[in-house]
Amino acid sequence: MPEAAENSVLRRMAGLRAEANSLTEMTVAKALRFALARGGDEVLDAVVGLRDLAEDTVFPDDMAEGLPDPALFIQLQGGGRTIAVAVACPQTVAAVIEASTMGEITARAAPERRATRTDAMLVGGFLATVLAEFGTLVGACTRPPPVDGYEPGPQLLDARAAQMVLADTAHLRFRAELDFALGAKTGQLVLLFPADRSAGLGPSGKPPDWSATLENAVMSTSARLEGVLCKLKLPLARITGFQVGDSVPLTGASLDGVSMVGSDGSVVLNARLGRSGPVRAVRLFVDGRPKPAPAMMTPGAPMAAAAAMPEPMPDPMPGAMPDAMPALGVEAGDMAATGDLPDLPAGELPDLPGGELPDLPAGDLPDLPGGELPDLPGMDAGAAPMDPAPMELEPQPMAMDPEAMAGLPDLPDPM
Repeated sequence: MPEAAENSVLRRMAGLRAEANSLTEMTVAKALRFALARGGDEVLDAVVGLRDLAEDTVFPDDMAEGLPDPALFIQLQGGGRTIAVAVACPQTVAAVIEASTMGEITARAAPERRATRTDAMLVGGFLATVLAEFGTLVGACTRPPPVDGYEPGPQLLDARAAQMVLADTAHLRFRAELDFALGAKTGQLVLLFPADRSAGLGPSGKPPDWSATLENAVMSTSARLEGVLCKLKLPLARITGFQVGDSVPLTGASLDGVSMVGSDGSVVLNARLGRSGPVRAVRLFVDGRPKPAPAMMTPGAPMAAAAAMPEPMPDPMPGAMPDAMPALGVEAGDMAATGDLPDLPAGELPDLPGGELPDLPAGDLPDLPGGELPDLPGMDAGAAPMDPAPMELEPQPMAMDPEAMAGLPDLPDPM
């Protein structure tokens, strides 16, 4: 075989091998075409094809150019709290709704209207399958774009809201022209993904704490509060007749009843009007109104207050009660055995012998031996008399005659 012919055969074999490799190599367009077909088959039970796909890079401020209006905007949530956006035109929304509700896609053009939450829910179900399949297949590309791991999220109001949720960085934009039910309807689907998933993250690799940033920005602003001592309603004729030096009585005003009013007229806090150094000041109270300030006391007020206090109640039992009552010397059994004493015999008692008691012997009582009582030891004649020492008496048992107790009345029952 001539050398030229051999080279020609080798070139044809190499070309066939390259063509075969191009047929099996995965691309972004091929991955999206397969993903749309999978979503149409599993979710809509309809044929969904990809007519054309355009790729470019945009920033959020420029993303609104060329978007359908009106349109359905859906936020896509990715791993690491990255955010993407999907935009569907009214024809795409209508095709998904018809397939989901009626089971077929009509050739009638859908009216242009604002998307609803129901539209977002139905289209989100179709997108969930498409995004999952697209993220898996695109991984086989030579340089796969970072589009895996995204799921449909909440509906966004418009393009301005979509711009606010996206990070201020470059985004990959895929403009897809779709075909539903073999040409019954055609529509647009636009997908925007961050070109770099680390963009918009803080130094630690985590998203910035926007709530804390917003709180710091809001808390640093100034707020105006006005202290209102009281409010009056006066006739217009009296107000127009006011002159310099007139006195206006503040009915119901109290230093303890100051209201701190916000810019919207609502009462924020209650306060007490006072003074802090040379300037007027208010003391704030969070819960309710403050208690009235205590009245100042004059120097004689404590004594007067003490004099006005009632005297203590006297002790009803001045003497200490003994721990135990003294024994009576009569057992309960002996008292019960005595019974009632017999009555005295009739008549009066007999007279004493002689009629009266006898007189004492004549004369005075004899003198004490020694004349006078001797002086107490240790007592001087000129010494002041000593106070008698208190005597401590011990209770002694009392011997009582059982017969004498028979005539005593019964004690009343205890209450």
